[in-house]
Amino acid sequence: MVRKRPYKEGDWFAVPLKSGYVLGRIARVGRRGGILLGYFFEPLCASPPAVQDTVGPTARGAFHIEMFGDGGLQDGEWPIIHSAEEWRREDWPMPEFGRINAFVSGLGHAVRYDDNDPCTELSERRIPAEHALHMPPDGLAGHIALQRGLERYFREGQPEYDPDETHRAHVWFHGLPDDMEELERDPAYVWQKQEIERKRDQKRRFYREAEAPLLEELARAGCPVGTIKELRESISKGCVYQSAIPIVLHWLPRMQNVAVRDEIAWALAVPWAKPTAAPALIEEFKHPPADPKGHYRRSVGNALRLTADDTFFDEIADLAVDPKYGTARDSFVIWLGKSKTRWRWTSSLGFSRTKTSYIPRSFPLAASSRSVPEPRLSPFLTIQRSGSAERRRRRLQKSISPVSRRRAFPVGARWSTEGHERA
Repeated sequence: MVRKRPYKEGDWFAVPLKSGYVLGRIARVGRRGGILLGYFFEPLCASPPAVQDTVGPTARGAFHIEMFGDGGLQDGEWPIIHSAEEWRREDWPMPEFGRINAFVSGLGHAVRYDDNDPCTELSERRIPAEHALHMPPDGLAGHIALQRGLERYFREGQPEYDPDETHRAHVWFHGLPDDMEELERDPAYVWQKQEIERKRDQKRRFYREAEAPLLEELARAGCPVGTIKELRESISKGCVYQSAIPIVLHWLPRMQNVAVRDEIAWALAVPWAKPTAAPALIEEFKHPPADPKGHYRRSVGNALRLTADDTFFDEIADLAVDPKYGTARDSFVIWLGKSKTRWRWTSSLGFSRTKTSYIPRSFPLAASSRSVPEPRLSPFLTIQRSGSAERRRRRLQKSISPVSRRRAFPVGARWSTEGHERA
């Protein structure tokens, strides 16, 4: 049975936050329901907004525009304010949204949606990332995500944009799109654009200066490349990659620039560096340089997945079960599953988020016929979980066949909810 919507286009509503309430207005309702376009207004209200608070706000005065799910309105968590004011749809337009490309630095996209249905995308065009920041952010937020984003905005303000931050979505807050021609004449915007470009050029210069000694040594060794990124492709250009590996490993712990060091780790993520690079990468994973963004350890983990062989099983297993390494351990889960000599893959349980990190539930839990499950992996069977995670754990235990149990456990051992126990 389809639930009746408690709202309609043009209704006002309030988003409850820990510090107050944010006034919003529904400007569009999706044809299939559930997806709304909302305009949001400052200042933060100390008490739930009343009808008189809806008099005066206009579309141009909204500090934020976003598409969101209607869960808060359907459940009654967000108060709906029914106003007698006439709804004029043309005064509250469907804007063009901006999105910053998470994989190409400096690239943005302008996205248009159907004026009668926010679920239907009509077109997309490329724009500079700086222009996208002056448009409402593209995307669909659940009602809880929207609440958390507004909480963060009123607590910390507008998030700062880093043009070199890739592989991560940048979320910002903005109302109706600015007139870009008028904006280009604004001295403050021109200064902001020049400042972003200056910081970008400065980082590029520091990067080139840091990698120059390494590139010179590679050239003397008969492997001339223009950048470290070219190393992974150099094998097709006639460069003997094996001769470059000792040089790269020599520079890895000595490189001070974290961005260059991260690129070196990626350059070692090739089959030709197996297993020579594994010891150095394990040491780098345990003792990484200061990295505010936290990307370096993950890059080293990815390189280890391709360069470590089964002789490093004990070291990889120790790293994989240590929660202090957080999500950087993800690659080790894949590596353990592909280990051929001591462990066999039996079941996949996905990932479980705890307060501090991801706890892998995807481990090779059955051993070969000559060994038993190591105690280090027992916590992943005994850890207290709830809901679907606990049910998946029980299904795992039931899914192991008697043959697999005999191979995994020698005579005198039994399977239990507490992991491996001796009878």
